[in-house]
Amino acid sequence: MLLKTDAYLYFFPMATIYGMLIIPVSVYSITSGHSLLPGIATPLGHAHELIFGYALAVMTGYLLNKVPLWWIVSLMITWIFARLTFVYMPGSLVADISNTIFFSGFALAGASRFLPGAKKWRNKMFGINILLLGIAGFGTHLVVDGMALSSLYAITHAGVLMATLLMLMMGGRMLAPAVAGHIESQGGTLEARIQPRIEAALILMMLAATATYLLSVPSLIPGLLLITTASLTLVRLFRWRLWNCLQRTDLLALALGYGWIAVGLLLMGGAMVTEQSFSSAIHAITIGAIGTLTLTVMSRVWMQRSGLKPQTFVELPYVVLLISLATVLRLLSGLFNAEFILAVHMSATTMWALAFVIVILRVFWKYPGYNTRKRG
Repeated sequence: MLLKTDAYLYFFPMATIYGMLIIPVSVYSITSGHSLLPGIATPLGHAHELIFGYALAVMTGYLLNKVPLWWIVSLMITWIFARLTFVYMPGSLVADISNTIFFSGFALAGASRFLPGAKKWRNKMFGINILLLGIAGFGTHLVVDGMALSSLYAITHAGVLMATLLMLMMGGRMLAPAVAGHIESQGGTLEARIQPRIEAALILMMLAATATYLLSVPSLIPGLLLITTASLTLVRLFRWRLWNCLQRTDLLALALGYGWIAVGLLLMGGAMVTEQSFSSAIHAITIGAIGTLTLTVMSRVWMQRSGLKPQTFVELPYVVLLISLATVLRLLSGLFNAEFILAVHMSATTMWALAFVIVILRVFWKYPGYNTRKRG
């Protein structure tokens, strides 16, 4: 009989520790010019590890439930080895192979969970999106002689957009029923829940924006698609009536992360339309949305599996406040003089790291991650 377990018990703490450590080191290396670890001493390596190292580990922990322990252990070992080889030996064959194996395991996890039983195309898109995200990660390791650096950036940016689409879909599927349940417990009713038409439009527009961006279509087109997606995201968020959930900090934190997606898409789209760089605007997603949503989701899952209500994590508002402050500081960093850039960036990354420390100490360290109460 195979021993089965849940991946979050292993991947959530490991991913959080990694995110807490690797991002500050990377930011310091890039800003100061002191290359501590070669794999994360460039903006491209920094983005790679945030999306394909940290975020994919969180998603793996969320996706794999009640699977054989050997599969979890194998994926965990592969993930650790892939991170070490990428950080210390970027571009090496061993780093490429180990990362590809992990991406394949991640993609297989998503495909096996969502594609077989899904009937509606919107539900199938969960599995397809995860496959595309895994392919994007694999694409960043297709480094051949003469390959333009801009191509690697384009593939990495496509990975960010695919991760954004996954957050849009999964975030909606988490928020809608949770908000509806809370409003109903207060005697009210929430009619606008999943909002399938808006969800379908979000999926199609994000896919179109990603495709047109990769095909080097004039930036006006993907830019307008992203702006429209951001507008619909805000409409969807407004229709959930979060003002009726002011006492549920966990739901407000999810909503804040969802809101950062809209801000990021709006800023990126605006930069594309005006033919400007979106390298700064993208941080609204990579810091604000990914940081807020991953920490909130991990905390909620861990608390629920520990047999506790998510709102028991009373420090969550400080966590999301720190992430939001880090995001705003990074978005405004271009307004500071060159001599202050290192201080600004390190202040932002310190806030990021502190948010992760709070989750590690007040959630993972404090609670077991599974319900210890005996039934019967």
